[in-house]
Amino acid sequence: MPRILPTRYFPESTNSPSDAEEEIFDRFLNDKTIDDWWILHSYHIVDHVVQKEGEVDFLVLIPSLGVVTIEVKGHRDIKYTNGHWYFNNNTDPEKKSPLTQSKENMWSMIDLIKKSDKKPPGFIKIPWTHICIFPFSKFNYDSPEWFDWQIIDADKLNKKPLPELISSALLSQIEIENSDNLTMERIGTAVSEQDKKRYQNKRSKIHNNITFPSSDIEKIIKILRPNIDSVQESTEQRIERINKEIETLTPEQENVLEWASNNNNFLVTGPAGSGKTLLATEICNIFSQNSDLKVLYLCFNRGLMLHLNNKFQNSKFEIQTFYGFMHNLSSNENILPIKDLDESFYENLYESAMESLLVSNTKYDVVVIDEFQDLAIEKNMYFFDRLLTGGFSSGRWYFFGDFEKQNLFQHNLSSKDILKDIGYNHFELTLRRNCRNTPDVAEEIETYVKLDPVYQRPFIRSNGIVEPLYISYSDEDEQLRNLQESIDELIELGYDKSEILILSPLSKDSVSRRSNEKKLKYKLYEYNYEKNIQDESGPYFSTIYKHKGLEFNVIILTDISSHTHFSSVNEELIALIYTGLTRSLETFVMHIDKKLLDAGLI
Repeated sequence: MPRILPTRYFPESTNSPSDAEEEIFDRFLNDKTIDDWWILHSYHIVDHVVQKEGEVDFLVLIPSLGVVTIEVKGHRDIKYTNGHWYFNNNTDPEKKSPLTQSKENMWSMIDLIKKSDKKPPGFIKIPWTHICIFPFSKFNYDSPEWFDWQIIDADKLNKKPLPELISSALLSQIEIENSDNLTMERIGTAVSEQDKKRYQNKRSKIHNNITFPSSDIEKIIKILRPNIDSVQESTEQRIERINKEIETLTPEQENVLEWASNNNNFLVTGPAGSGKTLLATEICNIFSQNSDLKVLYLCFNRGLMLHLNNKFQNSKFEIQTFYGFMHNLSSNENILPIKDLDESFYENLYESAMESLLVSNTKYDVVVIDEFQDLAIEKNMYFFDRLLTGGFSSGRWYFFGDFEKQNLFQHNLSSKDILKDIGYNHFELTLRRNCRNTPDVAEEIETYVKLDPVYQRPFIRSNGIVEPLYISYSDEDEQLRNLQESIDELIELGYDKSEILILSPLSKDSVSRRSNEKKLKYKLYEYNYEKNIQDESGPYFSTIYKHKGLEFNVIILTDISSHTHFSSVNEELIALIYTGLTRSLETFVMHIDKKLLDAGLI
């Protein structure tokens, strides 16, 4: 699909009747042959060449070809009689031809860009043309005032793909500009002396070998945004949309909830983004409505636990981390809160918690384990068996895990078959549909980690403003510059600082901390998992480990390099990057050490 700004269709932003612009928007959005096109939709021009203001229905920028302004008319009946245009059953003619509207919008856009000192070199050589699209009407009128290719009616749309018709229009314009006799004919159709001068000027600058790279298109986009009032999706609208998309249950997820009502236990496995935490908490909600049942939700990551406690403040079930729960249960006052991954600490904690269970006989009627891949070792199973009313054999337990690449803590010790290995057979349900990530992000994840099987199609989410991006760096200074530029570009494209979270495998030595030490343009704020709403405006930073199980609109991964604490560089890097990328709700930017690329590790 092309890069469309804004990324979603807003009916209130257009004056075109019926659903004409939405029809054209959808044709662009669902076309996979034009991935390198940029399309600006429904932009309000505040500095119009003829009138006080105007609106471009679509501005299409095509690499290596040129630019097209499009006027869309959604009327069912369009007539041209005696030099006048009539729409539907109107007896009074339109004051202005749709082709004139499209042409004036084209010159307005050209003039806006020409005035900028940031325009790409050789801007004047870029071919431009203007066309009209009548998606719901057949239009069979000929006139010397326009060329046949300048009008795309319903009949043409039914016979050829829209991108092909648009490209043909630009090629026809280029042919005209490079042919003396055709150019004179075109100049002869100009409705004013100003237009004649413009056409003559364009004629002298057009060449057969067009240089219009994607980098030039991006420069033009950046010029136009400050000079045009665009109908964009606000941060609040985006958050509301995302929440609706990710919280709507799929048929597969509904099946899991139905299974929970009819079965005492099962294991659910699925890759990141498949909605496991949503289902785990929903099962807890369902069972906790019965006041006679004690329901416990356990996860591995403290950040996830804090987030869920904020989300379910009035819930009737307990939400704790596994090791935090063991610490609270422990009768040994010398056991301190978790600070590292020291094995002796965990061993002492486990023994103390098990002893407390024996003494207190603490039991829960329903136990739901999230992030099971980080807890699925034999020792922990004995703890869960002791904790459950009825134990594994007859108790209610529902475990959710991602055994693809997201096991960051137990490494090779963890196994999804651990329950079967110790003698407890159970149902296993699998989720394969990604409900969190956009299609662009999900496809990058599949390719990078070689996800097998891949996510189930179709994807639930819609794509964000920009595609995922990879940026390499050679040293610390370059990564610092790249990080600041990444934030700059994301904000220019419409994301708010509060939507950006920088994640790193490192804590003390991350590029985010170094950026703050050097007091660069953007101050970065450490994400506070204790709070539901952050005190600072963003951008934020944290570690991949801390944000595991959570999500954020835009993720920037940094410090992706070969670190000394890795025991297996390739395996641990893939697990970290998989976990980091799958946190993003909209898009991601990943900063990678060039050495890793050169070594073929990524």
